[in-house]
Amino acid sequence: MTFDERVHALEYLGFSPSQTQFMVTVALHSGFCLRRHYTKLSGLKYGAGVRGFLDRLVVRGLARRPPPA
Repeated sequence: MTFDERVHALEYLGFSPSQTQFMVTVALHSGFCLRRHYTKLSGLKYGAGVRGFLDRLVVRGLARRPPPA
């Protein structure tokens, strides 16, 4: 399965194409990401847009936050 096929397969989740590409990239590598990984890939500065995307992943059960140290 190609990268684009993987992205297409996740379109039903309702994320933007760039967000879906990020999720596929994370899944294909370690399955682990930090906020700075998304900000770097998206070109966004940390703020409401980044928080909203990451919060949406957690609320929908697609990601987990690490427990506080």
